[in-house]
Amino acid sequence: MAAVAMIYNPQSKHDEPHPRGGCPVRFLSGFYELNALSLQLRRQAAQVGWDEAQQQLTLSDAGNGLEDFARKSFPLAESILDFFHASEHVAAMASACRPDNTAAAAAQTAEWCHRLKHEGGASLLATWEQLDVDSWNASRCEVYRQQVQYFRNHQHRMDYPRYVACGWQIGSGPVESGCKRLVTQRLKGAGMRWGQRGSDALCHLRALVLCQPSQWDDYWAASSPSSHLQN
Repeated sequence: MAAVAMIYNPQSKHDEPHPRGGCPVRFLSGFYELNALSLQLRRQAAQVGWDEAQQQLTLSDAGNGLEDFARKSFPLAESILDFFHASEHVAAMASACRPDNTAAAAAQTAEWCHRLKHEGGASLLATWEQLDVDSWNASRCEVYRQQVQYFRNHQHRMDYPRYVACGWQIGSGPVESGCKRLVTQRLKGAGMRWGQRGSDALCHLRALVLCQPSQWDDYWAASSPSSHLQN
């Protein structure tokens, strides 16, 4: 699986507006192991002033190893769990509560997602832990167990009311869009077949193309034979 990571300064309601497309972005993409990606991403962050930032944030889903990856790379950053991924787990719990009524399950999902955003993960978890599930069948009880455990594991990254009040993003839309632009649009066209070496190379090139304009030119200047001779 191709990894995609990005360093950027998101637009906040507390900031002066910048022109559309004026936010510098650094992308990394390729068949990285997490440790190798961590090193490269940390270098990119240092180059764009990460260490001077007044507030450092990391935003991801709950994929295996991602929180440890962020903590290792950016130990001073506040870690946020992507709200959309959390809401998918809310929907799973709502469906278990209303298994025979999709409309009721959808309404319950909306209510709980509103609470999650405005009261945080700990508040919603407390509600779930008080649900009476004694009459539930085994499959519904397993859904309950999984979702409660998910919230217990990640509630420290679900303080959404505070994040929103601070003007921080709570969704990983920018990197999801980056995945589409870097990987999907270039490598998943009709009839395309890629080996690992070719797709890895294309991911690196696409990341350079979509970074700040200077990155493409700087990379090829540093890679040219004359550059190596001068060094």
